[in-house]
Amino acid sequence: MAFIVTGMMAADWPQVAAIYREGIETGHATFAPQPPATWEEWCKNKITACNLIAKANHEIVGWAALSPISNRAVYAGV
Repeated sequence: MAFIVTGMMAADWPQVAAIYREGIETGHATFAPQPPATWEEWCKNKITACNLIAKANHEIVGWAALSPISNRAVYAGV
């Protein structure tokens, strides 16, 4: 299967949020209880030039993002 990696755009947010939600449901992917409610909220804590999506057959199958620092309590002391 071939993948295409491109920059993440606002229009990608619904699919990215769905993948994020799937990760949350496993209990292994993040400490977040839910994805941000909006694209704008997502962008507040990200280095947006580094947000990427991976597509296969025109469907988003994965994403990656960078944050400069996290102030979430679960990371205190890390």
